[in-house]
Amino acid sequence: MLVVLGHVMKKVVLLIILLNMPTIATGKMSTLDKYFNNRNILLQMISVADYYIDNCYGLSDSGIGRYKQAFDALGVSRDILVNESLYKSTQKIAEFYPSCQAIWIDLDRFGVGELFQKGAQ
Repeated sequence: MLVVLGHVMKKVVLLIILLNMPTIATGKMSTLDKYFNNRNILLQMISVADYYIDNCYGLSDSGIGRYKQAFDALGVSRDILVNESLYKSTQKIAEFYPSCQAIWIDLDRFGVGELFQKGAQ
């Protein structure tokens, strides 16, 4: 029961994070500005991207551009961010996925798959 509940909670939290990303992926500037002013959303997006970079296949060219924009908006280095509790908790959520392909499928399902390189099936 706890394993199922943990799996459901992981999906809910990732859904919340990723629901904020689709309009960023399409490049709508008013929405982009809105999210780039929300430190917590930026921190979570960077954390998901870092997990994917470190453990999976990396970012696409457009994903690299968005990643750099997020850091510019925060105005801090990755070394500082990795010590933040929100960053760490977002990384732990990604660890629950059975594979990088499963992560990419969820990212794509939420409309941001184009920001991440897709690995082999």
